[in-house]
Amino acid sequence: MNIEQLNYIRYAVELESYAQAGELLHVTPQAIARVVSETEKLCGQPLTERKGRSIQATSFGRAFARHVRNVSAAYEELCAFANLDEGSLCEDGL
Repeated sequence: MNIEQLNYIRYAVELESYAQAGELLHVTPQAIARVVSETEKLCGQPLTERKGRSIQATSFGRAFARHVRNVSAAYEELCAFANLDEGSLCEDGL
């Protein structure tokens, strides 16, 4: 799992929509749903639940998204500290 995939989960949880997260991140809703599903299997707990046409985060999903926000912030700080240029490690999303 990379930082990009972690952000798929973060925005799906925050926006309560795979479609909106996909639009924001320029990927398909199916790509978002696949990463969420793979992560749920890996963690052994659901991150989201279906609520009609939208989704709702579980308590585990909300906690997971909080951790992703922290990881994303630390990652951005690392990239800024390292002053990495375009095309670098930070641009590639690890």
